[in-house]
Amino acid sequence: MDDYQMVHLRLPLGLVKDIDSVASKAGASRNEVVTEAVGRYITGVRMAEQICRACGSLDEKDAPEWTAGGADWVRRIREEEDRGKKNWAT
Repeated sequence: MDDYQMVHLRLPLGLVKDIDSVASKAGASRNEVVTEAVGRYITGVRMAEQICRACGSLDEKDAPEWTAGGADWVRRIREEEDRGKKNWAT
């Protein structure tokens, strides 16, 4: 079982009311709603950090179709999907 630590937070009253409303509708506790929300936030921040680190990691030769904006590639993929083919290779 995961370890837990009790923390005390000062939240705006309106936010607490919203948390309680969401929790009630979901059949969840206030703690479960806050834990889920904070977990999703942290995941989003980490994803954004990874995207920033990856920016510029591909050279033009790695994805030549991107130099023209990729519109032709996207159009071709969509046409293939419409025909039932799902080959995303360039």
